[in-house]
Amino acid sequence: MYEKRYVPLGAVEEGLGWSFCQMIDVGRKFTMHNIQGDLALETVHYLQQFHLEPREIWLTRHGESQSGNSGLSGSRSDLENEGQAYTSALAAFIEGYRRTRLEKFARKELNRRPENVCDKVFRSETQWKAGGTKSFYVWTSRANQSRQTALFFHRLDYETRHLSSLDEPGEESLDAADPRISKSNYQDDPAEVAYRIKSAVLEVERLRDHVLLIAGLETTRALLTYFLGLRGDNSADLKPSARSLYLIEPVSARI
Repeated sequence: MYEKRYVPLGAVEEGLGWSFCQMIDVGRKFTMHNIQGDLALETVHYLQQFHLEPREIWLTRHGESQSGNSGLSGSRSDLENEGQAYTSALAAFIEGYRRTRLEKFARKELNRRPENVCDKVFRSETQWKAGGTKSFYVWTSRANQSRQTALFFHRLDYETRHLSSLDEPGEESLDAADPRISKSNYQDDPAEVAYRIKSAVLEVERLRDHVLLIAGLETTRALLTYFLGLRGDNSADLKPSARSLYLIEPVSARI
């Protein structure tokens, strides 16, 4: 059916010295020809991460911090009361959401009362994966606020990582210079934010499991811009709200 609509790449294009890559069955086979230059290599590497596995990508800003409410910048601040409340509510919501999915799976696949099997399946990683469900990762920036926002996720059920690619630009230099610097004195460069999250995006595209990303405002905005397919110049109007959780499902099929 494809050959009726498209001209396949092959010996003719190779003879002409064209640069091209072929991805067959979404990654089962990948052919590259005459790929040269950093941009072309990065493009090929980007395409190689793609798959059609349905999964959930959750995005949220870290909880409100003491430095954020005082108008100061920095990554070493602790969460204040509202931020701590959001942290516990976030973990409880995700846990409840997963348990609901598991109960549906138990009814459908095991044909037994969910209360008899859910706790065993939910707490057993082997049964969890064997049951056709997915692991859940929690990735945060290295900022103290983001780390604290992930504290209530149980380590046995959630694999937590702290990634430099999710850091807000300038956080380290600001902290090293003076943690009392006002946010108004520092403007986030969209190009720098995009460069920082590049490796995080590749990791998410490669991942076949569910993941929650916790970061600051600018990084969350850049991630939403990418996953929603928006143009960079339209991202200025995108303002991820504090204490809000965003769910993105890359494919339409339900798990």
